Amino acid sequence: MPNHFRNFNSGALTSTFPFYHGEIMHERGIFIAQNATTGTPILIDFYDKEKLNNSNITVFGKSGSGKTFFVSLLTMRSALRGVRTVIVDPEGEYLPLTRALGGAHIYIAPESDQFINPIDLEAEEIRKKDGTLDMVVDLKAKISDILNLVGVMSGGLNPEMRSLVSDALARVFRNYGFSEDPSSLKVSEAYYDEKTDTFYPEGIDKPMPTFTDFHEELLEMALRERNPDLKRLAGSLEMFKKGGLYDLFDTHTSPELKNFMNAPIVTFDISRLEESILRPIGMYIALQWTWEKFLKKRPHIKKRVVCDEAWMLVNRGMAGHEMTAQFLETTSRRVRKRNGGLLIASQNFVEFDNSDQGKAVLTNANVNFFLRQDQTDINALQDRFKLSDGEANFLLRARRGETLIRVQQESAVGNVYAFPYEKNLIENASH
Repeated sequence: MPNHFRNFNSGALTSTFPFYHGEIMHERGIFIAQNATTGTPILIDFYDKEKLNNSNITVFGKSGSGKTFFVSLLTMRSALRGVRTVIVDPEGEYLPLTRALGGAHIYIAPESDQFINPIDLEAEEIRKKDGTLDMVVDLKAKISDILNLVGVMSGGLNPEMRSLVSDALARVFRNYGFSEDPSSLKVSEAYYDEKTDTFYPEGIDKPMPTFTDFHEELLEMALRERNPDLKRLAGSLEMFKKGGLYDLFDTHTSPELKNFMNAPIVTFDISRLEESILRPIGMYIALQWTWEKFLKKRPHIKKRVVCDEAWMLVNRGMAGHEMTAQFLETTSRRVRKRNGGLLIASQNFVEFDNSDQGKAVLTNANVNFFLRQDQTDINALQDRFKLSDGEANFLLRARRGETLIRVQQESAVGNVYAFPYEKNLIENASH
């Protein structure tokens, strides 16, 4: 029948739908939300490699949209499926929940009695070309990570300084007798500890160098080579040495922090760190520590790293943002091979969209959750994810807990539903 005889043709009908509602229901998925259109449960298996290319997740929502509640709910339900989670928490929001679920709390602050040494070395398991597993110490990767940390502390390093700093770090590790051989991390002969009256028949771990060891090597190099730029760099790092204003990372790692792998949730609380200088450094060290001690270990275990308010790592106003943003991007690409996923949660989407590394993190996320958005973010969000006008309008008026879900090419709108015991646990833990 010709269109001019129809009151409402199929083209006009399709235009009345603001966006397509799909069914997202993985066989072994975690209950995420209730489909707002069909009423069916939305189930996502983040670690099913046949359905998803990676396990990375983004959660974007304005303040008050329910972002923290949603991430808490996802963490709880994932723990029931054996997913271990590390949360980098810049606002101190996840600590009570972590304790309620029997997790471990690592409090990074000047007054804390828990210390992290960012120069710790760790052996990791790798798969060789013949398929067998081997343990190695990746010294080059570790030096690269510390080099970036020094860049964050100093506000950036030019190529010449990066070369000299990497040489100083390599000298420090050589002075301690460390190599790519895992046995170099231990004292090989039997050892008796007089303080604890304990005998170690197979030796013990060697003590690790600290930031002071590195700084002394750097200063000695500057004087030896009569390099004024290197001497100025050493001077700018003086405040991070023991006795300096920001010396909390010039220390050996606390013994209790070496064994948290069995905790279902680990929270790095950096809320008490000074915001403009120490907080990005604390976030970087927490992520670096997580990579070394958590993601590299036990590849058969499903793992997730939650980086809340991750916009701080890509914010151009933060000192050393190039290094922190690059580390976040690298983690998003490398975490899949460790049976892990990176979850970034943020109320500031524009910061990601304005950063090349931030865009790469977005590209490397197969699952996206969009809660209510601010008017200042919606245009960038719509353009980046090719949202329809209907989807964009929905996100501007979405109620607390309503979310637009993107799983690769599938989309659905869901109502995040918490069972009464879950709601009570999260709300009681939050007070």
